Amino acid sequence: MEKIPLSIVNLLKKQKYHLVGHHSAIKKCRWTHNSLVHNRVCYKEKFYGVKSHRCLQITPSIIWCSHTCNFCWRIQPKDIKVNWNQTKISVPLDSPEEILDGCIREWRRILSGYKPSSHEKVGWKKWEEANQPFSVAISLSGEPTLYPYLGDLISECKKRNLISFLVSNGTFPGILKDIEEPNQLYISVISANEKLYKKICRPLIPDSWERLNKTFDLIPSFTCPTVFRLTLMHDMNLKNPEEFA
Repeated sequence: MEKIPLSIVNLLKKQKYHLVGHHSAIKKCRWTHNSLVHNRVCYKEKFYGVKSHRCLQITPSIIWCSHTCNFCWRIQPKDIKVNWNQTKISVPLDSPEEILDGCIREWRRILSGYKPSSHEKVGWKKWEEANQPFSVAISLSGEPTLYPYLGDLISECKKRNLISFLVSNGTFPGILKDIEEPNQLYISVISANEKLYKKICRPLIPDSWERLNKTFDLIPSFTCPTVFRLTLMHDMNLKNPEEFA
């Protein structure tokens, strides 16, 4: 496809995504709202000093992923009866500079709705700070390692003095092995055994389980902090904790 179909674009906008270029997007995190309006912050601020009101939540692969997890909020072909190759970004690729420029532009559009002159619960100091981003969470929707220039995107973040958090499903260990290290890497772990993994994640790549295990083997080679992020759901995978251990 040359561009994301209009029917999908309209759905994404309805879901409050701000589209950037051909394949990227940014969306306001609820902790941005909570920080600006209620002075409540997320764990990244509590534990790592990453200010919730200065953190961008972005994706370079808004509708592409190697999983079709049964709990995921990402638009999937079966939901809207529109088919596309979900494991390859098939639209023209934007540069890391274009993605970050566009995300920051849309971030400031989002913040314009919180301007203290029209929002009595937001202070000028915090709002002005928010307009100068401090960190970028590369997650949101889709699998970021499908973007071929992910390492360059992380490098561009560093050039702009932006801290980067990368969240991946671990199905592309070859990409993770060679990228510029983010400030923190998260690997999503949905199941501790292959049978349940296939049932919940419904991978689109046949050897995804083997790929994920190769990613596990890579983790000790990273110098940045690494995290295994467990998504646990009642009556699905919230069981057999000894397998995760």
